[in-house]
Amino acid sequence: MGVQTLENEAMGTVFHVTVASDSDKYARQAAAAAFEELARLETLLSSFIENSDISQLNRLAPDTSEIVDVDTYQCLQVALDVERRTRGAFNIAYGSDSRLKGADAIELLTKPCRVRALSSGVRLDLGGIGKGFALDRMA
Repeated sequence: MGVQTLENEAMGTVFHVTVASDSDKYARQAAAAAFEELARLETLLSSFIENSDISQLNRLAPDTSEIVDVDTYQCLQVALDVERRTRGAFNIAYGSDSRLKGADAIELLTKPCRVRALSSGVRLDLGGIGKGFALDRMA
């Protein structure tokens, strides 16, 4: 059995996929599928892509909302949970005007997956949470 490691740059870092397989072709196909998922998630979660869900949320006026992809919604749920567990030490809204915490900057609404801005100047950046979320989905 052979082991192949392939890499791809996304979300400001390099992701490595290691596949153990008797077939080099299968290993390349498996890595390609993982990297396709990574690319899809980057288009949703990156604050550096103009039409991503996160960039659209960063342009919301106070008390307005935007429907987001279910993966964006779930990643934001994880991020807000980490913020709560760390008592604000982790904060996806650290770049916001007036240094809001994530829970003070946005509200997650359901049916459909929707996010509402609670203040002006909300600036979300998922950072490491976005990368970890992408790794979980790639696996």
